[in-house]
Amino acid sequence: MLPISYFQRSVTMWSVVTLILFHLLFFSVRTSAAAWVAVGENGTIINSADGLTWSSAPSPTSETLRGVYFDGVGTWAAAGQQGTLVNSPDGVVWQQQTSGNTNPLWGTIFAGGQWIVSGGSGRVIISPDSAVWTSVNGSFSFTLYDIAYDGSGLYVIAGDSGAAPIVLTSNDAVTWTQKLPQPSNSEGFYGISYGANEWVAVGDAGIIRTSADPESRAWDIQTSGTAANLRDIVYNGTDLYVVVGVGGVILTSSDAVVWVSRISGTSDDLVGIEYDGAGLYIAVGTDGAVRSSNDGISWTQQTSPTFQNLRDVAVGKLAILPRPQIINFGIQSDQAFLAGGSFVLAPEAAATSGLAVDYASLDSSICTVSGITVTMVAPGNCIIQASQGGDNTWEPAVAVNQTVMLGTTVRPSAIPALSLPLLALLSLLMAGIGVMVSRQKSP
Repeated sequence: MLPISYFQRSVTMWSVVTLILFHLLFFSVRTSAAAWVAVGENGTIINSADGLTWSSAPSPTSETLRGVYFDGVGTWAAAGQQGTLVNSPDGVVWQQQTSGNTNPLWGTIFAGGQWIVSGGSGRVIISPDSAVWTSVNGSFSFTLYDIAYDGSGLYVIAGDSGAAPIVLTSNDAVTWTQKLPQPSNSEGFYGISYGANEWVAVGDAGIIRTSADPESRAWDIQTSGTAANLRDIVYNGTDLYVVVGVGGVILTSSDAVVWVSRISGTSDDLVGIEYDGAGLYIAVGTDGAVRSSNDGISWTQQTSPTFQNLRDVAVGKLAILPRPQIINFGIQSDQAFLAGGSFVLAPEAAATSGLAVDYASLDSSICTVSGITVTMVAPGNCIIQASQGGDNTWEPAVAVNQTVMLGTTVRPSAIPALSLPLLALLSLLMAGIGVMVSRQKSP
């Protein structure tokens, strides 16, 4: 429904029609979309519109898929065993792509304008579109499990050498440098996340380590309170880290230092977790386990369409495109000039977005404007411009000008058009008046 203020500010039927058309067009078509996809063994792909009700999707592969991600624009990609790569425009229909290798692939992410996938034998591949892939790995032979990005140019991969955790860093996702965490430990890293200026990695035997600068190799060891193997971590962007692991382990922390164990309600291994940015966490794991939470603390089991082990989950949100808006600014009445005098704009301008409209005088030697009040400075054409600069949701509107003539002679107001029924009624009234006058003059 259109806000009532739209109609209150509209002055013509065309304005109302315009508002309705814009509402129908841009609120019905140009809206954001969201979906969830989880992947797993034997090429399993399941999806959901809300994270709560899940359906199976046809898969073009029988290979286990271990990583999945969404690029924020309209493409999903998933990676897995034997160098398998699949992509989709909607999370429902999937196509197989060629990765150029047969290594098991794990970490999958879209960051800094490119796709990055990591895997076994130190494999790292990149792509601009999830279809054409290039291998950029160096001489590493480690298993690289997960990838994180800080949003400003630093990529970090977490992995396992079999004897110690592995960290690779890069400023372009092409050239990678090994940065062994110090002090050393024997537990490998399986998941990594970045948030609140902190890198957090999790792994075997309950290991949780944090670093403000992975390139310095300095990683603090935190107390997790569990010896379970930890498999994934997500940060909600504001105040909460959530970690999942083997045996249904779920840990939360507001600072990545003090960790609290939460009841997941399952003994299934939880190996993937994601957050949608709007209050919903989803964790997936063995035997098709899907669990949801609105706060990361209390968890609910959701019905899964599969008993296959799920390995990763991702959320997809299409970028919200700014919507067009227009300004309706009706003709203004001319004014008799009075130095220092003022008048109020009527009708006021209104933007189809509902955002406030700004006014400006295009010639301050003739008139000035503050709010909707115009002050006369000198006789002449006072040109008032109405503008609306837009915001994250609305594009800037095209400015609209109206001219008010300030002078000793004021242009007559336009005579409103009369409808045919009203003209007919006036004709009858005039005819009646004529008959009465005629009778009065008769002898």
